[in-house]
Amino acid sequence: MLNSTLCYIEKDEKYLMLHRVKKENDVNRDKWVGVGGKFEDGESPELATARALVERQYAAKLAAGKRDQVAAALARRGFSHAVIREVLDNDSF
Repeated sequence: MLNSTLCYIEKDEKYLMLHRVKKENDVNRDKWVGVGGKFEDGESPELATARALVERQYAAKLAAGKRDQVAAALARRGFSHAVIREVLDNDSF
């Protein structure tokens, strides 16, 4: 069994959706989906969701040195300080 997350982000009665167009043989190609991804070994659902958000939505801000803004955005979305710290301490972004 494969575990994955799916997160719908709502603001002002609008939802953030991603349009899947990159992979040619993707079963979700040309579909609009929420933010999510596969669990990595040992991840909790909350950590997997936070990591997916950072990878897909906040990687450019982290690269620009805006770690505090990313941490604040994750906190506004209800992630615990422990999860925020763990996902931002990951150097793969």
